[in-house]
Amino acid sequence: MSLGPFDIGADQIKALGARFTPFVNRLLDLEAKAHGLKGHLLTITTEEHTADGGVDAALRGAESSNPRLQKALEREAEGAL
Repeated sequence: MSLGPFDIGADQIKALGARFTPFVNRLLDLEAKAHGLKGHLLTITTEEHTADGGVDAALRGAESSNPRLQKALEREAEGAL
């Protein structure tokens, strides 16, 4: 399988090892800021093996100046934990 410039292969993820979670947490934070999410509360965890059903990050109380993204955030908030 050929990967494009923005694709990530399984080997690349495995190579991160213990650095995977901090990498993804930082990526989530940067993406929230890059999309102009205001008033957001990004909750992340480093407890990867907690029996929580796979929830390792959540974004709550976000507002966006992008109408399409704002609609998605509102829809997501309706199903929030």
